[in-house]
Amino acid sequence: MNAGLLLGRMVVGTLLATHGIQRLCGGSYDRGQSGTAIFFESIGCRPGQTLDVSEGATEFAAGFLLALGLFTPLAASIIVCVTVVGICTAQWTAAVLLAAFSVLVALTGPGVYSIDNAFGLTEWWTSERIAALLFIGVSSAGAALALRERIHVT
Repeated sequence: MNAGLLLGRMVVGTLLATHGIQRLCGGSYDRGQSGTAIFFESIGCRPGQTLDVSEGATEFAAGFLLALGLFTPLAASIIVCVTVVGICTAQWTAAVLLAAFSVLVALTGPGVYSIDNAFGLTEWWTSERIAALLFIGVSSAGAALALRERIHVT
């Protein structure tokens, strides 16, 4: 089971971190940076360029933490937030899988092959704290979706 958690964390975390790096370094494979910014603007997420960069940084950080098994429930919560927005706006198939895996790892723990376990952090992540972080992730996504037409940063 621990080897499976390690493999899953490494694959999902690396994929998400790589996607974040692609955004930060000039664009993702599907639309390019300016295309993604235009897409964000078209669905009411403004300013598109700023959101594209912040989403890239968020995806990289959360994916990196998940792959390492460091602050795993926090990484999972961040991934849930990003993927819930994706589910509601465009990329629901892959986003559902990422969200489901993130919740699974948050609830089961990162396994023995993780930095959380090596430093004894798994004891700190109580069920209540994990539930609170997941709630914050979903709530943040809901707030971002509700406010997407109203947010204009100059």
